[in-house]
Amino acid sequence: SSKLIFLEITAVLLVVMSYFTTKYLMILAAVILSIYILIEKEYTRIICVFFFMLPFSNIFNLGSTSLYLMLKIAIIFKWFIENRTIERKSFLAIMIYVFYITIISTIFGTIFGAVIRILNFALWFLTIYIFGTKIKADTFYKVSIHYIGALLTSCVVALFADSIPGLKEQITDATILGSADRFSGLWNDPNTFSVFMGVGIVLTFLLYMKRYVMFKTVVALALALTVFSLYSYSKMCLLIVTAIWIGIIMFGKTLSITKRIGIILGLAVTCAVIYFIFPQIIEVYLMRLINDSANNFSFDSVTTKRSSIWQMYISSMSENPIEWILGNGINCTLPNNRAAHQTVLQVIYQIGIIGMIIYIYTLGCILSVIKRQTHNERRKKIQDIIPIVPIFIIIFGAMFLDYFFLENFYFLLFLGVIAYYGSRGNEQIHLFRNRPF
Repeated sequence: SSKLIFLEITAVLLVVMSYFTTKYLMILAAVILSIYILIEKEYTRIICVFFFMLPFSNIFNLGSTSLYLMLKIAIIFKWFIENRTIERKSFLAIMIYVFYITIISTIFGTIFGAVIRILNFALWFLTIYIFGTKIKADTFYKVSIHYIGALLTSCVVALFADSIPGLKEQITDATILGSADRFSGLWNDPNTFSVFMGVGIVLTFLLYMKRYVMFKTVVALALALTVFSLYSYSKMCLLIVTAIWIGIIMFGKTLSITKRIGIILGLAVTCAVIYFIFPQIIEVYLMRLINDSANNFSFDSVTTKRSSIWQMYISSMSENPIEWILGNGINCTLPNNRAAHQTVLQVIYQIGIIGMIIYIYTLGCILSVIKRQTHNERRKKIQDIIPIVPIFIIIFGAMFLDYFFLENFYFLLFLGVIAYYGSRGNEQIHLFRNRPF
């Protein structure tokens, strides 16, 4: 595992150094990672590398060309050379979906601008399918550790974005209330950043539930992720983080009373640190809540005017009912050029209700491979709601954000599903007999 960690750190250093010198270093990182994927026999290690680079994918590009694409192509090429077969159900689902969105885009005259997005869907779905067919009993634990480590590493890099030439332009420069800069790691949206960080917080406790990491380590990691998340000044983040910690304290059945008290004390200390060292975080959230209060906590205010946008989309489609059924084609012109900020509306507006049904069915077919891969493993009765929380967080974020064309959404959904099944097994992980990957 030390070799794998060295590879990941080297790749990140090459990506960061490319901003100081030449982008050829970034290409070198992509080539090294792709070669590793092609020669590595253990797919769990490949998945670990893939998810470690996920938080860096936004800056791992040459302008409009994402070098993260090379990793996906390497994975698909490797799988095709070694297997050359795909489950009929999943294959047909992907083909029907791609065929449908291609036809709809052609009918509505948006096919020329939609080709790249259609190809992306095929790449994303195939990558998830391949991962699903290669997971093992310990894949969840190992991938989660690498993902959590990547989140923290990417946040540290983002803290020094002003000192890295050209990096600031690659990430969001959003502000809130006209002055406060919003932190979003290396992502390009503070709200999406908070969703992915929320998933990371829950994953740390799922690792503890299986006794893979010690309690003190879990609390330290979760609190660090919490502070970074709150720095985004996102109301969604505040809601997610608060719900996570309340849920863990109240419903984490693997936690003793002593450990629950320890978590509460840790949160109290963290709040005190934020209050005295990072007071702006509290001030911004208070101002946002005061602003909502001044508007009587109206739904439009609480959702940051999203409900007005949703109504605009509904009104636009209602003018021509066929749009509800077939959509307007991928890459179509949006109402007043405004994003939907709601994935369900976004999907319906693009490919209609029929397309949404096919879309959900396709995702279901691909992700169901994970369940079938683990059906022979002994399973225990679910005694804790924590395993389902990562999936819930991702879906909750999709209700307020545009995730239809966001590749990170699909890979995080895969991570949430393997977290659900992987953390339910009866097999026990012992801290000192099985060290972290």
